[in-house]
Amino acid sequence: MILKAVNSSAPLDATLKYAERKASKIEAINIRHPGLACDEMKVVQLYYEKSHKRTNGKKNPIFPNFHYVISLAPGELPNVDLGELAMDISKEFVLRCEKFSGHQIELCLHEDRDHIHVHIIGNPVNRVTGKVLHVSRDEYREMIALQQQIGLEHGILPVEKGEHRRGDFVAEKQKKVEVVRRKGRDSDIVHVYQSVRRVMAVAEDWDDFERLLGEDDVSVERKTSRKHLVFSHSGRKFRDTNLSRTFTDEISKEEIEHEFELRRREREEHEHEQEYRDRIGAALEDVDLQICRTEDSMGRRNDPRERGSRTRSRTRHIS
Repeated sequence: MILKAVNSSAPLDATLKYAERKASKIEAINIRHPGLACDEMKVVQLYYEKSHKRTNGKKNPIFPNFHYVISLAPGELPNVDLGELAMDISKEFVLRCEKFSGHQIELCLHEDRDHIHVHIIGNPVNRVTGKVLHVSRDEYREMIALQQQIGLEHGILPVEKGEHRRGDFVAEKQKKVEVVRRKGRDSDIVHVYQSVRRVMAVAEDWDDFERLLGEDDVSVERKTSRKHLVFSHSGRKFRDTNLSRTFTDEISKEEIEHEFELRRREREEHEHEQEYRDRIGAALEDVDLQICRTEDSMGRRNDPRERGSRTRSRTRHIS
């Protein structure tokens, strides 16, 4: 059993229409009339729209997508109605997930494929508080852990994923997989990732980072008011989170600045070591000079001519 967030730009009404049309069973949470789920969600959005100013130039605000899928593998549990089980687990997941509290949600069971699954489609605007649902990466991990816990309670073991190393390509969308497989290194996203990873290993600071990226025809949008970076190449843009997710790597402002800090420490250690070597070298030269002077002085003392001149000098002084 797996939980997956669906990244789609499809409007809410189209998403609900698709899910309801193919559903063998529909259940609703915080919705009075399941058949009018979209209308009820739109009423809540209209009620709170004045408090949300992000728009695409149109009248209505832009709201993030609220669409998740819980899927069961064929034969997950023998002698069990997997459709009923998937719906029960999905409903329990929604009710126990604190992030979903107060949101209008519709559950649509699809049994038209071997992998029986439930679409969890909700209103991103909370009907009680008016706040918009935003799920961070850590919160999404917590949601996956909750889904796995509920699965265990129903006798379903979590899916064991193969371990990936840094740089492994693990794109979720089949279209991206096909493009990268066909173009290989000529793929824009591969070019951007390889350039960013190469520059991260040598850049001294942000100016150096941007300059070196420019040599690969890659630019970066970096604003102090924004958490994420956006890389551009050949007219296409790739967010740092997209690169991280696609290539099993950590590409972020924090990670890049950490690399800068490593370079700075390396420079300081090198300068300190060089300074230490210079001091030791100067001290050794001073010791060598003193030894030479001592040896020269002792040599003059042992020279018979020097001894004779000193003896004559003392004789004249006595007389």
